[in-house]
Amino acid sequence: MLSITLRQLEYATAIARHGGVTAAANALHISQPALSVALAQLETLLARPLFHRRPGGRLVPNSYGRGWLAKAEAALAQVGALTRSDTAIGTELHLALFQDLAPQLLAPLIAGANLRHPELRLRCSVMGFDPLAAALAEARCDLAVTWDLGLPANISRETLALVPPHAVLAATHPLALK
Repeated sequence: MLSITLRQLEYATAIARHGGVTAAANALHISQPALSVALAQLETLLARPLFHRRPGGRLVPNSYGRGWLAKAEAALAQVGALTRSDTAIGTELHLALFQDLAPQLLAPLIAGANLRHPELRLRCSVMGFDPLAAALAEARCDLAVTWDLGLPANISRETLALVPPHAVLAATHPLALK
């Protein structure tokens, strides 16, 4: 059985809707190379191309792609209907936060959840990376906010922000002058 993700469905349908990878990447707020790689992986998984490649980077669905993309759009619509239903959000959501991120993010996450979903009871756990990854893998939490470092491949990811690394040194350290 194929293991196609919702993200792959979203990416492929966006490429078809926008007529190419660059425009779709802009609309999805991801890099063009990342979207190109995702499309290549999807077409490899399907063992056939979804698009005819045209000059100027234009991608046009081929006959197989038109049928596949129609089914992908229908599947995304059904998932969207699930998330819009009254039962999509239960009464409780268990959120796990990586301990290094919690001081900055916990209060805004709780406030945002209370504003958008006042019926929701948010249960939060702050933990180290290994316990958090285990909680996700074992479904002991519904959602986690963490760095994307070494999570199991079967964990779905959504990038919330790109944060560049920083080195913090004493002013007298030899590397501080570089």
